[in-house]
Amino acid sequence: MKELVERLKNKPFRIVGINSDTDRDKTKQLLRGNNISWRNVVDGGTNGPISRAWHVQSWPTYYLIDATGKIRYAGDELRSVVPIEDNSGGIRIVNVMDEDIGRLLAEMPK
Repeated sequence: MKELVERLKNKPFRIVGINSDTDRDKTKQLLRGNNISWRNVVDGGTNGPISRAWHVQSWPTYYLIDATGKIRYAGDELRSVVPIEDNSGGIRIVNVMDEDIGRLLAEMPK
């Protein structure tokens, strides 16, 4: 996630973390200690209000949401990869979330 934040630091891109932890102070200390720079919310457990509303089944779960509020990616693995056929008929392995981020940024008005 830190690599993704660094790679997209000058792009219209934000990360929000929703933590299942119950101790807000401990969580803040842990985030600071691990140089987590993006905004985080403490949900008060794995059955917190945000987790229930978003039907989170596993931790971590990632969502990529565009400017209109449409979910463009949802998954429990940040680095999930799939084979994709390219224009020449060959197969390449791509990171699903990276592909979706690239496509979303390409759609942004200049």
